[in-house]
Amino acid sequence: MVAALALASCASTGAAQAPVPVASAWRPALFAEGYGPTGLGPSPSDSTLADPDQNRLAGLGVQQSDLPSTMTATLPADGTSLGVASLSYCNGTFASESARVARRHTVVLPESSVPGVASEAVYYRTVQDATIALSELRTVAAGCPAHRTASDGTTALAFDVVATPDLDVTGLAPEDRRVVVATTVSSQDGKAAAYLLLRVWQQRGRVLVGLLYSGSGTEFTDADRSNVHLLTSSVATRLEALPADFTGSG
Repeated sequence: MVAALALASCASTGAAQAPVPVASAWRPALFAEGYGPTGLGPSPSDSTLADPDQNRLAGLGVQQSDLPSTMTATLPADGTSLGVASLSYCNGTFASESARVARRHTVVLPESSVPGVASEAVYYRTVQDATIALSELRTVAAGCPAHRTASDGTTALAFDVVATPDLDVTGLAPEDRRVVVATTVSSQDGKAAAYLLLRVWQQRGRVLVGLLYSGSGTEFTDADRSNVHLLTSSVATRLEALPADFTGSG
């Protein structure tokens, strides 16, 4: 079923998005990469939700105001658990995971919508820890095999590292404080059409925020580029609005 999706306008862009034709499609890669939620909605006993750090992180990732009324930004049941990885890419080792103070993962429903969107906001003990995390991600990405396989438990998937699409980086964190990784995902049994999965990580001080975006195919359209810029520039604006006593940076 094809529907019209228009990512909402925001203060950082000031211009409304044109409707983006989208369809419902299976997106298994996030589960294979460790980002699939085990359930939706926080546990009533989740005491982390009252934590001041969570209140800060809640305003950094994908927001409902970024989305049309047909889509919903929500917190998975394990969305604040430090028992879930924040940096999960190419079977890499990320020692910085132990330096996390708080994390908040946001998924956009329906999860079958195309484009698919999710975000991960992470708060580290120190600025150095967050800088190390970004460096680890850059190192793992640089050493990732051009072709690899994985499984979401039911489907064999193929991941192919590709060149980053030409993106508008206006308003994003400086190059030394961001990492962009592009991967095409396909199923080896033909159950899912191939698509491009983009990760954009941005840092300010002790805070690191990642946006995950999957398009409708292996090539980004102008609409995909516009959507990615809208979302990533909004994240950058929110990072810059954080008080220095929280980020540990000027």
